[in-house]
Amino acid sequence: MTNLSNGERGVALIVALIVMLVLCSLAAAILFVTETQTWTTHNYRMEAQARFLADAAAQRAVNWFVNSYQTPGTISPAYVVSTTGMLWNGAPVTLAAIDGESSNFPSSADVSSFYAALHDRPVSASGFQGSYSATATLIDWQAATIPFSNQASAIETWQITAQGEVTDPAGNAVVEETVTLTQQQTPLMAFAAFATSNACGAVNLGGGAYTNSFDSSQGTYSQTESSANGNVGSQGNVTLGAGTTVNGTASVPNPTMGACPAGVTLGSNASVTGLEVGGSETPLDGLNDVPPMPQLATVTPGTGTLSVGQAMSLVPGAYGDIALASGGTLTFAPGSYYINSLSVSGSGTITISPAGQVILYVAGNGLSTPVSLTGNSLTNNTGVPADFQIVYGGTGTIQIAGGSAAYAVVYAPGASVEMTGGSDWYGSIISNSFNEMGNKTALHYDRNLVNQYLVPGPFQAVSISRNKY
Repeated sequence: MTNLSNGERGVALIVALIVMLVLCSLAAAILFVTETQTWTTHNYRMEAQARFLADAAAQRAVNWFVNSYQTPGTISPAYVVSTTGMLWNGAPVTLAAIDGESSNFPSSADVSSFYAALHDRPVSASGFQGSYSATATLIDWQAATIPFSNQASAIETWQITAQGEVTDPAGNAVVEETVTLTQQQTPLMAFAAFATSNACGAVNLGGGAYTNSFDSSQGTYSQTESSANGNVGSQGNVTLGAGTTVNGTASVPNPTMGACPAGVTLGSNASVTGLEVGGSETPLDGLNDVPPMPQLATVTPGTGTLSVGQAMSLVPGAYGDIALASGGTLTFAPGSYYINSLSVSGSGTITISPAGQVILYVAGNGLSTPVSLTGNSLTNNTGVPADFQIVYGGTGTIQIAGGSAAYAVVYAPGASVEMTGGSDWYGSIISNSFNEMGNKTALHYDRNLVNQYLVPGPFQAVSISRNKY
């Protein structure tokens, strides 16, 4: 046996101690990494849960604005524009449901409703406990007028701060989500003809009728005519008789073809460019969704009957029953007219002078046919449909027979409109039901109407961002 020198004694012990130190360090490192990964996973899970809660708060706030919010109306114009948003009583306009924040809003009913819907809403499950809340601040407000009603309205933009919090013995996780919510302005007159009825044949085109479009803002009909955008639609069925051509879409709530009242019924050689059908949530859940129909105020007309058998001019005001006989010419000066009825027969002619916008608010008291334009001679010499408007809030029948210069808009959401005579109508018609019959009777939709008659549409989220704490 070889004897170790004194200098080599104890080396094995030192090596063993070094190996043990290395192994202990590795074990400690593994334990530390494992614990770190465990905490990382735990924190990630809590943050994900808090994010989902913030999403829930934002979605609930959006739903509240869509379904429960009541615009305070005449109080809203008292808002003051500031560099940071809107002020009311010197403070930001706020609906608050997050602890530590206060509401400042004209309507106490909305304040209570928002708080009840969004304050500290608990969410719990096995091994999970959390809650969500939200606050909304008005950052933009623009005054608007609802078409055909002269009712004040507004286009509003809100910033929603949605907060989700997960509670845990090791600490809480909070995620804050900011959503910008705004109302979209929706065109009311988006169709050549639209019927609010959900009945069979709500829109009925026959006798070789057809639709197309033009743009009054870009030129005359002959200059801007297009075999497109002559859209029709209804809340019920659209029936296209033999030889009928819709150069545009037919919008209906049910996609089924054929069986009335669902879908679109096509006669022989009838055609339509395309279909837009509604979803299960709301009718007409497509491109040409129709906004809520404005409610018309009560029309107070004048009294008596004004018979016109020769040339006569009228100025804005209240009139009773206006009867334009064959050979008569009735000239409207621009402005608003409150009448009980209007009938045109034979070769009676209606004109506008000087050029401008004429609005006829029709009461139709005691009459089943408050408007009868059967003379084929309605003339709007501006060539702009919006310059001659017929507004009727009743349930009677409107009879129209267009002409080579029949540029007009009809808004009668409760009435039946019957169009005959094999003539032309340039503009747009909204009624309860629409029946267009006659040899080659034509509807020419004015595409410029999508830029007019805008109404506040539903709220939509336009941006989103998140922060975690």
